[in-house]
Amino acid sequence: TPRTGSFFRFADCYPAHAIFLATDNAKTQETFRARYGGRLHVCSQMVQSESHQRSLRKTPLRSALLDLLACVESEVFKGSRYSSFSDVIMHLRICQGRSNPNDEHVFVDPEPDFELRRQRRGAGAFRRQGGLKLIGRGKTE
Repeated sequence: TPRTGSFFRFADCYPAHAIFLATDNAKTQETFRARYGGRLHVCSQMVQSESHQRSLRKTPLRSALLDLLACVESEVFKGSRYSSFSDVIMHLRICQGRSNPNDEHVFVDPEPDFELRRQRRGAGAFRRQGGLKLIGRGKTE
């Protein structure tokens, strides 16, 4: 599909990298596994069943959280269009100063205040250098 093709093009730009795929779709996992083999890593193997298709939650919450954290910590990231999950990942990457100029994601609801984004990157760098550690409610170190 055209959507899969853009992810293939992105992954193909990094032939020496492992690929972490965060998806709730078993067919997508199969397609990527067929193309990338041992380079592909997933948090949990998705199953394709009729009951799974009818369920509201496609991914166990624990797996979704692990997917999110792995994507936030990745060297580069490509998000899905119109995905609030990808939006959260990109916002966290920006806030933690982990965003990469090669990241590819279009926000569902872009922030109009790009100065705020720049400040978030600075705050992430400040935190990584040892500044402002939050400990409990209202306390700082």
